[in-house]
Order: sequence, then C-alpha cells, then structure tokens
Amino acid sequence: MSGRGVSIMCRKRPTDWLNGQFETAPQSIARDLEVTIQQRFDVLIVGAGPAGAAAANSLASAGGVSIALVEKAWLPRFKPCGGIFPRRLGKKIAAIVDLGIDRSYDSLAFSYQGNQPVTIPGETLGVIRSEFDEAFARRAMARADGRGSLIEGFEVSSLALADGQVFIGSRDGRQLRGDVLIAADGAFSPIARMAGLNAGNVVCPAIDTELSVADEALAQFGNAIHLDLFEVEDGYGWIFPKADRLSCGVLKWSGKANLNAELESYLKKRLSHPFQVIKRQGHGLPIYTGQRPLARDRVLLAGDAANLVEPIYGAGIEAAVESGILAGQAALAIIEGDCAVRAMRDYEAAVHRTIGDPIAAVYRKVSPLFRKKPAFFYRNFIEKGIDHTSFASKMAGLR
Repeated sequence: MSGRGVSIMCRKRPTDWLNGQFETAPQSIARDLEVTIQQRFDVLIVGAGPAGAAAANSLASAGGVSIALVEKAWLPRFKPCGGIFPRRLGKKIAAIVDLGIDRSYDSLAFSYQGNQPVTIPGETLGVIRSEFDEAFARRAMARADGRGSLIEGFEVSSLALADGQVFIGSRDGRQLRGDVLIAADGAFSPIARMAGLNAGNVVCPAIDTELSVADEALAQFGNAIHLDLFEVEDGYGWIFPKADRLSCGVLKWSGKANLNAELESYLKKRLSHPFQVIKRQGHGLPIYTGQRPLARDRVLLAGDAANLVEPIYGAGIEAAVESGILAGQAALAIIEGDCAVRAMRDYEAAVHRTIGDPIAAVYRKVSPLFRKKPAFFYRNFIEKGIDHTSFASKMAGLR
C-alpha cells in the first residue's frame, strides 16, 4: 500500500489570496511552483463534501493507507445546502465542535400554508457548509500523517479500470490511479454515470440562498429552524438562522416551477427586515426510492452520489457521513486483500439496510400522504408530534 511520488503541475486557482483575502496561499497550492502529489494511491475519493471527508477520515484513522481526496473546486467553496443535521451525528464524528459548528438549535418551528407555527423540541446543529466541509477534509489530511493529499481543482472527465486498478483523468490532462475509488461527487455524479450506475435516479430541484441581515432579523427566528410546508405548491420553504446570516431556500418535489420566482415570493412573505444576498444557487436533491446498485468495478458510491436524501424534508448530511464511513471501511477491506466483489456487495447491503431501507419506507408509506394530503400530514405528523420515519419503518415491517 505505498504510492509513488511524481511531480504534476496543478492549475493555480484564480487565487483569492492574490486579492488579499488570505494572508498566505491556501495549503494545497504554492505560488508559481509545481505541486508534488502522488500519482498512485491506495484509495481515490472524489468529492470533498461530508461523504468524501468522512471516508477520508475513516481511512486516515486506520493508518497506513495512501489517500487522494479529490475536489473539482477549491476549498472553501460555496455549497448550496441548509447545513442542518441532528446532534446525534456528533457521536459519529469525533470532536465535531472543531468542524465549524455555527449554531445549536433546541426546536423546530413548522407552519402549514402560512398558519401559526407549531414548535417541536428537537436538538439540531447548523453549519456553514463551506467552512464545515473544508475543516472536515483538512482534518482527514492531518490524520493521514503524510499519506493523504487534498487535490483541488481536479475535475474528473474520464474513468477507466485496468489490471485491478481505477484510473481517473482530469480535463487538463492529469491522471490519478488507485486500488479503489469512492465517488462522493454529488447528486449528478459524473463518476456514477461513467461507471454505469444511477440510471433513472430521482433528483428534485431546490434553490438555496444565504442572506446578510441585521441582528434584529436574526433574533426574529429565535433558536429554532423554520420549515414552512406548502408555502410553495408541492414543496416548502425554510429559514435557518445562523450566527451572522440566514440560510433560506425552497424546494418543489414536482420541479414544475420557476424556483427563483418562488424563492423571491417566499422571502417577501417571511422577511420583514431588509437583507442582502451573499450567495444564491440551485441544486438537486437525489431521493432514495429503493435499492439500486451502489458499487461496480472497484467504484463505490457514497452520499448524494448514492441518492441517500430523505424524501420529505430533503435531509442528507447524516446519511452522507454514515455512507462515507461505510465506504471507507469497504475500501480498506479491499486494499487489505479481501475479495473486492464481496466487499462491494457487503457495502451495498450495509448501506441499504442501515440507511436506505428506512428512507425507502418513508418514500413509499408517507411521501404520498405528504404530497397528496398535506393537511392530513400536517395535522397528524406535525401537530400530534408523530415521527414520520418511525411510523414508516413500522408500516414497512423494519426493525
């Protein structure tokens, strides 16, 4: 499990540090110099979001594994996402408070078509994804003890398998190879497509924006995350107060709308104070609808690339981290000599059993009620405080 070091010229970022936003160049590049990286690694991980970073941390903690964590952008980069996950995720990520936790919430405030909100106790954590993702990725590199490389600005354009190894190429002609590839490259995963996976996956549209507001606007939303169900037809809007901004957005399960116009209308209804847009971006929510192949030819899908988003509220960070950890464990088994076919099969089974099956139960048993009878859903699951995931699992006969 040893990699060879070669010199590969990395494109320089249209560098923020040249514009005075950083005192020094980012860690992964050097001004006007060649960057030496390993061309061959034990494990290639594409995508430096929660799934990819979780896989990298899992492998780094195992020790003795050479890892390339490959990201098409440059960290920190804006990531359209509300950035909310349950506090229990802290048990799966050691020292989570060091990863840029921006806000801790004690409740969830739901409304239905603009009516009086129902507040439910619930402990969740909020992050600014650009900060959280970078901290999580760099923690993995620190833990890798010199055997990890964070390779930024590498947009994968080719994928090949030969002699039991996986090869990926970038648009600018660079190439990396490894014994295993973990694809954590998002809802529209290019690697999944090139590997012949994810055919027919369901991706729903959403649009996120971060707003700079005055302190009194932040105080208006208290210490709760706000979900306004059916404030837009066949969808919902959200407002998550962070330490110095509001994370807002809308999604629409049918996709039949101008989301920019829907967002403008929603913000006009909900915000009584002036605001300034920091960033706005659309994205896709890849919904888990049932068991699909997640691995093939030493390529493992994780996170959004594996379609692990919940079909009611669009949550996906916790599932991304869980699948990343499982993918890291499977990759370690392969490079330590286990049968690759068996390790990939075991990975698929573990993801489906522990993450996917409960989500699929929600998709089959609750999502139709949510979309076709929203008032019934709101009255029974929100106002009566029934956990829809537990309900769906019981209806589906899951343990």
